[in-house]
Amino acid sequence: MAGESSASEAYGGQILLTDHAEARQMGGHMREFRFAEPVVLRKVQVLNRGERPHPGSSFEGKTFPNVRTMSLSVYAVDRTAAGSTMPRLPEGNLPGTFVAGDNFITDCVVIRGEYMKLSVVIYGHRIEAAEKSSDIDHGIAALPLHLRPVAAFDADRLDLADSEEGCADGVPDGPEVAALEAGGPTSLARALGLSTPSDASTRVMQHAAWVASLPEEPDALEAEVVVARLEALTRDLTALAEGVPDASAAHVSHGPSLARALLALSHRCSERLEFRPLHATLRALSAALCVAPTVAEVLKRGGLARLLLIIRDNEWCQLRDKLAALQALLQLCSHAVGMEAFLGWSSTVESSTGVTSKPSAASLPDHVTGYELIVGLTLDLEPGQLQLEGIALTLLRRASFYMALARLDSGCARLAAPEDGSGEAAGEELLREAIEALTDVALQLEELSIAKAAAEASRPSVQFGAPPARRGSLLDESCPSIAADDGALGSGGDPLAQAYPQLRGFLESFIAGRRLVPNLCLLLRRLPRLSPGDRLAVFSPLRRLVCTLLACVGGAQFLASDAALTTLLSLLDAGHGAGASLGGDKASQADSSRLPPIPFFPEVLMHCAIGAPQLAALCAMHVRASRLVLALVARTRLKGNDGLLSEQEALPLLAALHLMCAQGSAGRGSVVCAFRSTFLLEWLLRQLDGRLEEAVAASSTQTAPQPQSSVRHLVAILHVLVVCDGTASVAEKLGPRVLILASQTLEFLEGGANNADSADGGGWVRPSSSLEFALDSDGAEGGLGRAVRIGRRCADVACLVKLREVIAQLRPWQQTEGEPPAPSGGEPPSTLKLLACLQLSKAPRSLKRSVSEERGSRLPLRLGGYAGVDVGVEVAEVDFAGEEPAEEPKGGQALVDERVPSGSLAELPLVAMRLLRRRAAGGALEALGIVHAVGKADGNAARDGIAVLVPVLIRCAGALGLNLEARAVQPALEPIDEVYSAQQAHAWLLDAALQTCMHMLVGLSEAGVSQYRHTELLHALFLLADRLTSNLAGVAPGAGKHDPEFRLLWRHCLVWVCRVFRVWVQNFAAFSGGQLLQPLLRHARVLPSHFLPGLLLLATCGSLSPLLPASPHVFSIAPGKQTGDSPAGEQTLSSVPLFLPVSTRGGVVGHITLKVTSGEKETSLGRMRLCGQIWGVDAEAQDYELSEVASAGAFQAASDPLIRALGRRHETAVVASALGLVGRVNARREQLRLDDLGEVAALITQCAVTSNALFHLVVVRALEKLTRIGLPVLEMVLRLGDAALGGRGALETEPSADGMLTWASAVAADPVAGAVKDPRDARAVSRILMLLRHLGERSVAARRSLVEHRAEALCLSVLARSLSSLPSSCVMQAIRVLELMFCHQLGTTAPGEGTGEVEGSGGTTDVPVMSVHKCRMVSKALSLLLNRGPEDGQGSVGPAAVAAALGLLARLSSARSLCLNLLFSVGEAEDDASVWVPVTVSCAFRLPLCCQRLARELSAADECWEATTRGSEEESEAEELLIAWLQVGELLIGLCQTVLVNCPTASVFLAVILPGGTPPETVDDRLVQAVLADVNEALGRIISRKRAEMVPLRAAALLGNLRALQVQLVDMQPGPPPTKLAREELRPPRLAAETSSGDASDGIDCNAEVMADIVSLLDEAAELENSPDWLAADEMDLADPATEASGQAWEFDAMAHRKKRQAALEKLESERKAKRLKSQQDRGPRRRTSDGRVGDGDRDSKVQATTSTASGTAASATTPSGTSTSSPAPGGAASQETPAATRASATGAVPEAPPASKAAAKAPAVPKSAPPPEEAFRAFVKDHPEFMRVLQNPTKCLGDPRVKAMFMNELEKYPVVKEFLKTRGLKL
Repeated sequence: MAGESSASEAYGGQILLTDHAEARQMGGHMREFRFAEPVVLRKVQVLNRGERPHPGSSFEGKTFPNVRTMSLSVYAVDRTAAGSTMPRLPEGNLPGTFVAGDNFITDCVVIRGEYMKLSVVIYGHRIEAAEKSSDIDHGIAALPLHLRPVAAFDADRLDLADSEEGCADGVPDGPEVAALEAGGPTSLARALGLSTPSDASTRVMQHAAWVASLPEEPDALEAEVVVARLEALTRDLTALAEGVPDASAAHVSHGPSLARALLALSHRCSERLEFRPLHATLRALSAALCVAPTVAEVLKRGGLARLLLIIRDNEWCQLRDKLAALQALLQLCSHAVGMEAFLGWSSTVESSTGVTSKPSAASLPDHVTGYELIVGLTLDLEPGQLQLEGIALTLLRRASFYMALARLDSGCARLAAPEDGSGEAAGEELLREAIEALTDVALQLEELSIAKAAAEASRPSVQFGAPPARRGSLLDESCPSIAADDGALGSGGDPLAQAYPQLRGFLESFIAGRRLVPNLCLLLRRLPRLSPGDRLAVFSPLRRLVCTLLACVGGAQFLASDAALTTLLSLLDAGHGAGASLGGDKASQADSSRLPPIPFFPEVLMHCAIGAPQLAALCAMHVRASRLVLALVARTRLKGNDGLLSEQEALPLLAALHLMCAQGSAGRGSVVCAFRSTFLLEWLLRQLDGRLEEAVAASSTQTAPQPQSSVRHLVAILHVLVVCDGTASVAEKLGPRVLILASQTLEFLEGGANNADSADGGGWVRPSSSLEFALDSDGAEGGLGRAVRIGRRCADVACLVKLREVIAQLRPWQQTEGEPPAPSGGEPPSTLKLLACLQLSKAPRSLKRSVSEERGSRLPLRLGGYAGVDVGVEVAEVDFAGEEPAEEPKGGQALVDERVPSGSLAELPLVAMRLLRRRAAGGALEALGIVHAVGKADGNAARDGIAVLVPVLIRCAGALGLNLEARAVQPALEPIDEVYSAQQAHAWLLDAALQTCMHMLVGLSEAGVSQYRHTELLHALFLLADRLTSNLAGVAPGAGKHDPEFRLLWRHCLVWVCRVFRVWVQNFAAFSGGQLLQPLLRHARVLPSHFLPGLLLLATCGSLSPLLPASPHVFSIAPGKQTGDSPAGEQTLSSVPLFLPVSTRGGVVGHITLKVTSGEKETSLGRMRLCGQIWGVDAEAQDYELSEVASAGAFQAASDPLIRALGRRHETAVVASALGLVGRVNARREQLRLDDLGEVAALITQCAVTSNALFHLVVVRALEKLTRIGLPVLEMVLRLGDAALGGRGALETEPSADGMLTWASAVAADPVAGAVKDPRDARAVSRILMLLRHLGERSVAARRSLVEHRAEALCLSVLARSLSSLPSSCVMQAIRVLELMFCHQLGTTAPGEGTGEVEGSGGTTDVPVMSVHKCRMVSKALSLLLNRGPEDGQGSVGPAAVAAALGLLARLSSARSLCLNLLFSVGEAEDDASVWVPVTVSCAFRLPLCCQRLARELSAADECWEATTRGSEEESEAEELLIAWLQVGELLIGLCQTVLVNCPTASVFLAVILPGGTPPETVDDRLVQAVLADVNEALGRIISRKRAEMVPLRAAALLGNLRALQVQLVDMQPGPPPTKLAREELRPPRLAAETSSGDASDGIDCNAEVMADIVSLLDEAAELENSPDWLAADEMDLADPATEASGQAWEFDAMAHRKKRQAALEKLESERKAKRLKSQQDRGPRRRTSDGRVGDGDRDSKVQATTSTASGTAASATTPSGTSTSSPAPGGAASQETPAATRASATGAVPEAPPASKAAAKAPAVPKSAPPPEEAFRAFVKDHPEFMRVLQNPTKCLGDPRVKAMFMNELEKYPVVKEFLKTRGLKL
């Protein structure tokens, strides 16, 4: 045996196992080999048939088939890794050999592949005692006991792909991979000058030896020398953990011994009460707890209990010692094993010998866990202990995240376990728990990784390193490998660490220990078996989690280090090729251009553009970019010279990174994420600097030196990092260095371009690459070689452009003439410098101003048509000309020439704006510093920082769209690609400018400023909202086949415009009514293009409650003018007469009033409390009276603190008076009047019938907003719907009894009004019903408003109408609205809905359920709908409508009390206190005809299905129809069962179901069998069919329910109906409403709310546009010309107006052509050929001749007496039609004449006074030449309703022509 062992060692090591694996048949198999204890694995060899491990061995191979032809994979468990996946062993040099890494410890090997027999030999050796403790302890620390797989292996955790380091990326192997495993250096000098591991090990060993000697010291340790050395030890350990390379080995080797010594020292200090050494020892222990082996050693030695005892002690322990102990506990719990012990899940840890080691005697009593202790400590902390509270809360947040991970791990494990037969319900419950856990993990990971977490939490005074670097990472201190928890060492002033989320060390340890990536793989494996709803529920949090990981610094490195990454990508990709993108295939590169950028936009905005394949491609792209960058650094460390990598080594990898930069926004984002490290940025600058030095050195020997090819790649990468980084972190960190280097590079390259000697010109030098040398074999002027040179020179020009853009963007670090020197080193530029860089030198940068008036501040465009505004409403326009004089054409008219401004990055201050945004986001103080900074532009001092931003906003508005006149008149002047490029560049600038503006507004509010007025900023926001909502490509949801960055950026800008306006309104709410909302309402009303943006800003502006009076009040809208005075105790405000819509075609004059109930007199001090910010029609008189009351000395009551301060002193009282006068003037001009509210109410009512889906949803939100404040807009909408349905809406001519005009209910004079006669009104009814449904789905308050305004009346009217004229979905929509009103609890909140009451109402009370009378009314309406006969339009009620009606009846009958009220009519009781109430059977709904129809429909659908051909489309349609009626049957049976359960006797139920409606006297078997007998028979025939399996099974289940219903009916009480019922049984329940002060979304912190609202709005619009209900009603209304009799005074639809204008233009064009034809005909006679055809000389004459011939032929057909009047035609064609006429007749111009006898019989008698038909026809054609195309092709032209209406209106004036055309067969 010894000889065989020695021989085996000579052939590869000691043989651990030899075995044969045999299978019964050939196929894919898996075999596991386990060891009793961990071993060191060397290699695994599969022996061929007849092969032996070594000569003389008795083990012989039996493998079949041959090893060379098999596809085998070998996996092994890595006991030293933190992950639980089994890594795949790489193949060796010989076939069938798989080699493990160095010191690979395992206890399980798995072989997977296709084979029949397998002979396996495993080589390795057992673990020696000396090495066992270190390695196994490391494995234990990385992976706790209960986290290890309980089974030998799990197939779901095997990696399914090869190593991702493909040659396409150039990722190195061998020693370079080993270099990647080293610790991450903090600077380039340390990275290139590595220290040896022995130095760090020696230092840690010396510290451990010295600390171990301290407990034996007999003297006290309070000496200054001991404490100072302990503090020096802490600093040294911190430095080792922070940045010394390869220090992790020293911590792993000697950290446990040092920790044991520190624990012993802390025990001695605690016993002897040596507080200063104890404090220093605890701090040193915190520094030592940076690696997992040290944590494991501390836990085994009872360190957790020791720390908890110190924290818990309240007698001798000082506060600073508790703080140090809590800090050490926080560092201990930064590892998974420490958190397990802290939570009490693992109190002991298995030692290396397999013996369980218990903690020391110091333990907590009563089994109190560390988590419970910290929770109690947090609750019992005294005020002022902020540091303790901060650390404790941080620890609890981490524990919560770990518990969420544990729930996810446990849920996934139970999902993966074999099913135990518990059923489908248990599986759904497990899936639901896993989804909840995954959602919790995603949310908490996003919160814990954000960059602001470190600043928000109170951190310890000294921060220490986190867990050691994992394999495959090489990052600096900002990355989690060596970063400190919640505050990385050295990252306090690092812009990269402040701007980006961080995957901190504890996050990495937790998600690795709890197997996050394998659990995601398990969920993805179950995804195809789930329903679509469950798939979305699983994928949404998974997508959010992965996006959060990719956005974190270190997230891509973590995913790259996990062995299950390729499995995750394969499952996500599902065959789309994302897994191959790790290798950089061309297909994935092409697809990557359509991916969104991860770190630039929030996930909630990008979710519509990221599916599973896109998510896989994004992960692969980020991982690939990270690996490329790390490979470059690794090669530099191994093969570089002075930090510079050679051209040959660097070129392939740099080219791959450059290619990713060119692959759209996602590629640029991945490159930016890969370089988020100061060390990596310094490496990049060093490479570019080195290449420049080499080129300069070569210039001394060459006349035209050429830089190396890698310069282009380096410049492209640097350009992306500077320009495409939305945080401007690179510019802020290394701006001066980048500027100097870019300037030097540009100077050198431009010098090379000037000295270049080339015939083509424009290049740097003559190219000298091997490719060109091979292609240029024909000489210097060769064809292909020259093309290559030109292409290279194009790349050179692009490189120069990028350098110029980088230099232009770094303008804040450039010194201009007259300015102080630019900041040097790491000093950031000043705020004044940044504001100066934002000054624009070219137009557009301002708004157009009036030049004809004395006040040049007025806007030139004023639009009227607004009630209460005499001079019109100002509308802002961008001034594209600026100060430059406009060109004057010859005619003298001003030339309209507006061009989109240039989008060159050399002009736009993108980086300066981003730097200003970072500074403003730093806090209120920084934002105020920007607001009050004074910058100078063109010699004029700016008022504040916001005034500097306004020209930028105006320029961006001009780039996003031209002015209204230019859009309508001016033709396109620029190529579309240049327009989009300029818009995208300005959108990036706008995104940063809006965020900066919002931060400054918040800073002003936090500083105590009560109001902020800036008219130009307000107009700029209006312009931006108009431009952003007018571009459907940017707003419309749905991803196209292009780079989605533009669309996402457009959406993001729209979100920020709404955010800025909302912050402005909410933070200065006391004056927002007149200063902000009044201009918004007027701007939104004056133009149709302003409707959508204006209502969108109104819907997202937050709460409107500050506008309302504090006293009880009520709004009302009434017709006519306000008459009479308000009664005593009321204050009434009224508006001017307004034009209010009451139908789809007209409106009436009305007014809006506000009545405030208050007995107090309105004064200057109480006016705001009484009336709020709302003014009436007498606002000017009230303002004058109030200002007279206010005296000059009443400065203390002023709202402005400046006026109050100035008014206290006599010297400044005059200034205070002047300021107060200015304030009164502004307040008078900025009054929010009732006129404005009335106009916006009319606007919303008008837009309720819009055909734009997005606009429809915006109207819903605005309607809800105004309904909350009590404005009765919903009443006007319902009146509009009622008028559209029934033709009502006119105003009564007679006043009511009180003398006031009321809304009429009589039918209007319009004979064609109403949905029955006009399809436009029918579509309007459908849209209004959808608006009501969407409103009711918004919130509880919205449903309550539907109830208060009696919206059920409109729905019941729809159900009662004839459905032939209404869209098919109207019934469904009406039923859904009724269901929202009657079946949703009006006092509770549904999941995901906001709560809120009417703002300003002063509280709420209990909300009663719908009255019994209304419920019975609804039930009767549904019963009439269900029981319609064939003569009543039964066919118009389809299965969907029947199903909806039955479902609503079932929900109404679900409550027993309400069901009894629907079945019985309650009489009057003799005594009100009586318990019993007399009742009689009076069913509100009956179902006999519905049951009969169901049987007929089932039979008809079954026969139709049986008659269709199998596999045809008709069969699928018939099957769907049959399934729909089966669903109706299921609902009907369910309703019957519900009613039967609540019925007191069976006779009452039979009164509902059987014909007659009266309860039978006796219930026998015959009656029971008659219940749904015909349905029973139809179901029996369906079951007998043998076609599809699903339909018979569903019918069988329905038949079983029917028979169970009959059995249940037999078992019921057969007696007569009761005559009395208990009062308690008939009393409906009451629902208590939740008290709420307002909408939950009406807070000031609105960023998340506005983002979610805009995204949900766009998503809902996309869904609505594709819904069948909307498609049936979204047809745009036609704009027929109004007549005097029709009463159509005005139209609502802007699309209709555009169609009118288009029709007018077409008419003008037709008349012009007719005149031209007539003039040509008059100039020359018509020429005819010998056969009668028109000659080809004149095409227009040919058309005219065709018409004349056709009319002549038609005229010669008959006479009024019936005789033929045809005369001989010229040229001998007397009795024949000309060929031209024949062709006209064939095309449908005029049908061929019938025989004379038939024509005479059919022709009507014409009076003798009437002109002959031929003359009348010619006169008609002469008068109306525009109808020639109608006569030529009547079928096509008359198919357009608008053309037909115009034609018929004119034809009515020519009765002879009309009758003549009818005789010719023209159908009119």
